[in-house]
Amino acid sequence: MAATVAAATPAAGPVDSAGPVAGLLPARAVTEWRSDSALRGTWQVNQAVLPGEVGWSGLPMPVREQVSGPEAEQWLGVDAIGPVDNLQRTSLDFAVSEQEVRFVSAATNGGAVSFSPGLPVLDPVILSGERQRWSGRVRTNDEQPVVANALITAEPIGNSCTRTVAEIGDDSYSFDWCPGEGLSGWVSTIDSVGLGFEMETVEPPTVADPAGFDDVAATELRGTEVRPIRFFRTVAGQYREELVPMGSRAAWAGDQLVVADTGGRVTSWLPLDDADGTAAEDFSGHLAFWRTTPGGSVRGLATVGAVTVVGTTDRAVIAYDRDGRELWRRVMDEAVTSVLSWGELIVAADAGGTVVALAAGDGTQSWLADGIEEVLAVGGSNAGVVMVRRGTTVQALSTTTGDPLWSTRFDGDSTAVAVSGDTVGLRVGNWLVAHEARTGRRLWHDSIADGRFLYGIPAGLVVTGRRTTVLDAGGNTVWENSDRMIGADPLVPSANGSSSTADELVADGPGRLLVGGPGEFELAWDYPAQREPPELAPVRADRGVITLQREPTGYGWLEYR
Repeated sequence: MAATVAAATPAAGPVDSAGPVAGLLPARAVTEWRSDSALRGTWQVNQAVLPGEVGWSGLPMPVREQVSGPEAEQWLGVDAIGPVDNLQRTSLDFAVSEQEVRFVSAATNGGAVSFSPGLPVLDPVILSGERQRWSGRVRTNDEQPVVANALITAEPIGNSCTRTVAEIGDDSYSFDWCPGEGLSGWVSTIDSVGLGFEMETVEPPTVADPAGFDDVAATELRGTEVRPIRFFRTVAGQYREELVPMGSRAAWAGDQLVVADTGGRVTSWLPLDDADGTAAEDFSGHLAFWRTTPGGSVRGLATVGAVTVVGTTDRAVIAYDRDGRELWRRVMDEAVTSVLSWGELIVAADAGGTVVALAAGDGTQSWLADGIEEVLAVGGSNAGVVMVRRGTTVQALSTTTGDPLWSTRFDGDSTAVAVSGDTVGLRVGNWLVAHEARTGRRLWHDSIADGRFLYGIPAGLVVTGRRTTVLDAGGNTVWENSDRMIGADPLVPSANGSSSTADELVADGPGRLLVGGPGEFELAWDYPAQREPPELAPVRADRGVITLQREPTGYGWLEYR
């Protein structure tokens, strides 16, 4: 299958590399839309340079079996998502050093090819116009590696770009490299693994119904099963187990677990049915569904139904649909510091004090506000409020217009804010003060000497400390935990779950995971042997609670059902 990728739009900025190949690497994470003339659809292509350990951990099996470890200084990963009705995935991986770039592997849903050692496609010899010879092993799918020889040549093409051609017997690969863009073109004649796609650059398409906001109904928790999660990726039509993703943030988007890892990648994992061949009674299988590298580090992760929205230190707020295709992006003035969701509204803040409200479906701006130091909470019934901090003032903004509704000062002690229905609770020192959300009228106050955490759920304001209490709009206790939940720390709402589980509270026992809440039977699971408390806030998935926990050999994900 012959395939061509057209040149991408240049992106400015430095790369963390030096040497003769540095100028031909992507200057930042690049996401491009391109058209496939054969399938009459659109592809999304993105690429990024990742540090050694992070890039190596993302290689697909069986490629990682052939690469002994993260010996490369950096890795260039290129991922492409095919048309929506096709769902073809293609990934290319290159080992990068100051002197050279080596093509290590390519994988699609239907096939994979890898090279050991990597096939040099950029180095001083190639860039000088001389021929480069390579000898090594080529592995196609699960077949045994075969010894092969390659002749590699390069020539300049338009816009200061370089085209490298590698010939291996009757097969050939062609790579176009452009300054600041990285890989901007690729041609393959490997029919056996079906690699490639024929493209030309186009504008992102207009999708009539891109969002998919509907939640998947959550399974009722039973408190009986704790399963380790094993992660898989489909390569050459087979399930291949992947390394455990090292999450810095996690969320539940419709029917999939979305993990932002410490290397700046965002990956969606689709739970496999228990009846699936990869699942078993002693573990829960999750399949890699889509992956992207939005650029910089992820500083915010929120979901609205099946839509995932991330905020990055690269100043971008980006929304992805269920298939991982970019819906929209908003560039902020400074690095993004937080991303919150409420209904179908996204509220994002940057380090410069700008807060913007965007529609989750298409990124349309509702309003923008400046001079804000921190977004404290978003919520409420009907219109709702956005609670922000400006110096020693807590201010309520309208979710529809961004206009100030009311404000109150605090004396500099530690403070927390939560919203439940039409009530806003402010914890200042040892006092909890309740205000009417839209007017700021003070409703009641109470002493909470041992209160350390404050949250808002539909049932009321949650105050945690030695005990956990839920107070309604009138300050009345509607639920208080039993003795077996005393000392639970921290106690957090099950964020990112469906609306049917919004009143569930998840806590570290310690030594066990606890779930309780108004109208909910309290459940408890002992942690498996030698597991430490969760590293991230637990995520309520459709069939259980998902946690990331340390174990003696590293980290692992667990599913509590």
